[in-house]
Amino acid sequence: MTQLQIGGYEIKNGCYINDDGCIAEFTLSVCKTLAGKNDIRYRIQADSGGSAYVVEVWQSQINRSRFLSDLPLVIHKEKEFYQRLRRAIIEKKYSEKEVLYQTGRSGLQEAGGDKIFVFSNGSITADGFCQEAFSGLGGNYLPKEAVLDLEGCRKTAQRLFGQYNRNADVFYPLFLFNIMAITNGYFRSVGEPCFMKLTLWLDGSSGSGKTELAKAVGNYTFTDKSLSRELISVTDNRKYALRRLEQSSGMVRILDDVKKERTSERKNSSKNMVDDFLRGIFQGKVTDSGSGKNSGPKWIDACAIITGEYLETMESQNARLLYLKVDGFLKDRKNSEALRVLQENPIWLTAVCSGYIQWFLGKAKESSFPELMAAMLKSLRSETNSYAGIDNAERLNENRRMIEMAAKLSGLYFNDIGMTDKFSRLFHRNAKQSIKQICDDTFCLLGGKEAAVLQILERLFSRCRVRNAVYKEAAYWNPWKYRQEYFWIGQEDHFVWIEDYQESLLKRGEELHGTNNDPPYLIIREEVFMELFKAEIQGFLGEGRISSEIADRILVESMKLLRKMQVIYKQHRSDSIWGRPAAAYPVYEIWMETGKRNLYPADDDEYNDYEEDYGECSDEYGEDCGEYDDEYEEDYDGCGYVPEYDDYNERKICDVSCESVIHFNASHPSAAALKNRMEENNLDQQDLLEGTGDWSVKGMSVEEIYKIRRSFASGKSLFKE
Repeated sequence: MTQLQIGGYEIKNGCYINDDGCIAEFTLSVCKTLAGKNDIRYRIQADSGGSAYVVEVWQSQINRSRFLSDLPLVIHKEKEFYQRLRRAIIEKKYSEKEVLYQTGRSGLQEAGGDKIFVFSNGSITADGFCQEAFSGLGGNYLPKEAVLDLEGCRKTAQRLFGQYNRNADVFYPLFLFNIMAITNGYFRSVGEPCFMKLTLWLDGSSGSGKTELAKAVGNYTFTDKSLSRELISVTDNRKYALRRLEQSSGMVRILDDVKKERTSERKNSSKNMVDDFLRGIFQGKVTDSGSGKNSGPKWIDACAIITGEYLETMESQNARLLYLKVDGFLKDRKNSEALRVLQENPIWLTAVCSGYIQWFLGKAKESSFPELMAAMLKSLRSETNSYAGIDNAERLNENRRMIEMAAKLSGLYFNDIGMTDKFSRLFHRNAKQSIKQICDDTFCLLGGKEAAVLQILERLFSRCRVRNAVYKEAAYWNPWKYRQEYFWIGQEDHFVWIEDYQESLLKRGEELHGTNNDPPYLIIREEVFMELFKAEIQGFLGEGRISSEIADRILVESMKLLRKMQVIYKQHRSDSIWGRPAAAYPVYEIWMETGKRNLYPADDDEYNDYEEDYGECSDEYGEDCGEYDDEYEEDYDGCGYVPEYDDYNERKICDVSCESVIHFNASHPSAAALKNRMEENNLDQQDLLEGTGDWSVKGMSVEEIYKIRRSFASGKSLFKE
């Protein structure tokens, strides 16, 4: 600013003088600040003895007060000096550099037909940093030194992402929320008022590092020159919090330290504050009366980060957020080291975002830019939806498009400023992976326990063992068409797949009548399934994909959830619409026994039953069955009758009992991974029991086992509300 010339005075040796000598022992410079058509202020700077003092004076105060009286300045002939000073300030012809514009708003705005981006202390144009336009709102400070030249932008981006790439799943979404906050004002101006307006919930236990993460990576602006970053506590005054939210256009506002309060008053207060942020950010305006009686709804183009324990608030289940869990973040040395470097260099994020703003403002001048944005958005929305099956799937798919658009725009920026191909490839790969991870986690959260169960089941089915039951013809004297033991469940089995259960029950000479449209039977012991299920839940917990609270709920309600989702069949019972989740089914255990074979089964009555059913053996096997070969021995398998044999030999003993077995819906989408494995691995019916030779069934008769299997096939259905 140039020194102010005052009529009748001369500037000499840093003073205003006239023929009578020194009138004022300082010099002044003045800028006019325009905050509206009728809102004019003057920023007056006094330079005295090497010190500078600044005062802002409203136009209405110029003629009514001695506005320099609070400054340590020496004035002689004060009345005369103020008369001449007032006339000089009002009549001065201010140059462009001496006219400041206080917008009263931050973020993207129009000025002289061009778009500018406004902060507390200045603004960014397509040409760089500008001090002549500023918002005057505290808490949105951007240091001038953060606006770099092209080479500085490239070097800083390389340094910043050198740290982000240490944990892309955490750092990238936080970075992309800054890009969304910067850009969403533009989308509102082209008819997409809610696009790229989201809240990121940073969930984690105490000491996990979530607050430090939010401060270091979540917001590119500062509170003031000290380069500290502002946090709004969930316990702050509600009116203050809403006012700060209204003043956050173009920025990311951080709501910190949400936790499950014990008293109902504090609990409701916390939920209300969270709800204000979720709804206000998504709708782009704060309409709650808490923001002030006369404020009225004002557009805000911002994003938010909420740190703390996730709460199911009255509005949080509508997919207005993305969910990122960071429990254990600081326990990993590479994470804590990266965070330390970012904390020591807070200007890096600001510089990269400032460069992006400058690039974006330049692109916005191009006539083809709106068409490019519309085409990119149309392409994203035309892609197949990634999520389904929950009430908010459509909105979650749109949220994914928002953060994907932020990644695409960032990629264009990095490409245009000349980042290396290696940098760009790594950025695109990590951005894609981090977006998938955070959206998948949000899907689990918003879909509740059901969505998490689906993902756990998909992983379980991709790893478990499965035996495709063999339809092996039984001996001609056997009353069943197929050897029944292949349809039982062994102690070493996970899942058993029975392609046609009704076919497996046929007795000799029977045929199925009509077309059997029943899906295959997919069965597993309840005890085994719960072991596998718990192991997969622990895996999800270890990876931070679900919270311990959700995991506990899934375990407690697992069988009810599986029935509700129609993953398993229920066994009807009169006292419950849910029915039983499992039913009795034959389970066998085999061990080897060495010794002389018995001439007859242990139960003489059982032998007499067989003798009555089948009569004497044919002569072709030798008189009175005294001579037979291995083939003949195999034909007797499973019938319970063992002929005379004098030699000592090993034989397999089959001990059968009944256990609770779950019948899975083989047609359910979650079982697709299992069916794909069976097809890809060409998993034909496996004769795992081949060579069992002499079976001695203990525990119950084969007929009893058959009756249990037939009972298992009846009285079951999928649950329907």
